[in-house]
Amino acid sequence: MTGHATDLEEDAPSGLRTIENTRYDAAFFDIRMPGMGGIHLLRQALAIQPQLPIIVMSGHGVAETRREALQAGAFSFLYKPFRLQEVNDIIQRVNHTNEAD
Repeated sequence: MTGHATDLEEDAPSGLRTIENTRYDAAFFDIRMPGMGGIHLLRQALAIQPQLPIIVMSGHGVAETRREALQAGAFSFLYKPFRLQEVNDIIQRVNHTNEAD
């Protein structure tokens, strides 16, 4: 992804184990995934790495889902399908936020 290293996990529990053992600049979670929902994963991941910018994605673009994700601590929300430029814009915001810290 545009000069960034990425890891991919097949389900939420695997993703959570990876977050427990690895520091990331950002993470992307889907709302619907095997093992647990994206909001639950978001909350658990933030309990482990509170400063981790997490971007939640969903192909089921319900405003309530977006609102719930942002209230739970998501850095941003992407409606699928999304364009690469949207991801790049979010990564730039993450980079800017990390530089400000």
